[in-house]
Amino acid sequence: MSPRTVRAIGLAAALWPWVAWCVAVLLLGPFEAPAATRLPLVALLIGLGVLAPLQARPLKAAAATLVLIGMVCLLWTSLRPAQYSRWIPAQSMVPSVQIEGNALHVERARSFRWNDDETAEQSWFSTSYDLDRLVGMDFVVSRFGDFEGIAHTLLSFRFDDGRVLAVSPEIRKEEGEDYSPWRGLFRNYELIYVLGDERDVVHLRTNVWGDPVYIHPVAIEPATARRVLESVARHAGRLEHHPAFYNTLTASCATALAADIQDMADPPLDLDWRVLLPGFSDAMAFDLGLLDTDLDFEATRARNLATPRASDAAARPDFSRAIRGLPPGEGW
Repeated sequence: MSPRTVRAIGLAAALWPWVAWCVAVLLLGPFEAPAATRLPLVALLIGLGVLAPLQARPLKAAAATLVLIGMVCLLWTSLRPAQYSRWIPAQSMVPSVQIEGNALHVERARSFRWNDDETAEQSWFSTSYDLDRLVGMDFVVSRFGDFEGIAHTLLSFRFDDGRVLAVSPEIRKEEGEDYSPWRGLFRNYELIYVLGDERDVVHLRTNVWGDPVYIHPVAIEPATARRVLESVARHAGRLEHHPAFYNTLTASCATALAADIQDMADPPLDLDWRVLLPGFSDAMAFDLGLLDTDLDFEATRARNLATPRASDAAARPDFSRAIRGLPPGEGW
C-alpha cells in the first residue's frame, strides 16, 4: 500500500465521522433555516468530505471541509435549552423542590385528571413530605410501540400515610411538537422532571394510552430509598433555574434516573446496555437483585402488571393501592 493511499485512508477515517455528525446536525437539529437552505450546505459538506482524501494534496483539500465542520460546531455550541416557550399544558410548569432537614417541599406538582390524550382537568399542588415516613420505592416501566425495548421509566415513592410521589423524567414538549428518538439526539427537546400523583402520571399511561405498565417494588431499605429521592429531587430542582437538554442516549428517562442513582448502584448501571433500551430495564433490575420478589422474572412481570387493574381502580380514592392489587385501606 502506497504512502498516498495510507494518508487518504487515515484522513478519511478522521474526517468522515465528523462529516456524518455535521450532516445529522444540519438535518435533525433545531434550526429554523428551511430545507432549501440546509440541503445545499449538506451536499457541499458531503462532497468536500468525500473528495478531500482522494486529492493529490489531501490536507489542503480538507481545509474547506474543516471550515464547514467548524461552522457547524459553532452552531451546535450556540444552542441553549429554553426556559420559556409555548409548552403543552401538562408541562407548562417546572416543579420547585427544596429539601430542608427531613422535609421535602414540592411546589407545582401535577395532579391532572385526564379525559383523553389531549384534554384534562388541570390542577397543580404544593405539599411537603416527611422523609422519615418514606417506606418504599417502586420502579415503573411503561412500554409502548412495537419494539419491546422502547418504554418510559419513572420512580414512585410511597409514604406511610398512603401518599405516593411519582417522579417522571420526560421531554418538555412545545405545542405541536412530536417526539422522535433521532431528533432527541440533537438538542431538539428540553428535559423536565414531572412530579405528581399516580392518578395523573400512571393513569395517563394505563387508562388513557392503554400501555402495559409494570409497577415493581424495589428491594431497598427506606434509608436508601430516601437517598434516591433526595438525588432525583435535587436534579428536578436544578432544572427550575438551569434548564437542560434531553438526549435519547445520555439524558433520557432511563439514563437520567441511572445518573441520579449511580453512586448507589453496584455494578454501575451505565455499563449495562439495557439502560439504553428501557423496555428491558426491569429485566436488568431483576438480574441485579433490585426487585422485591421471590418469583422468576416473567412471573414477577405478570404479577406487577398494573394496566388490567387500572380500569376498576380509576374510581377508587386509593388509586395507588388499587393498581397494585391491594385491598382498600390506608398506608402500605
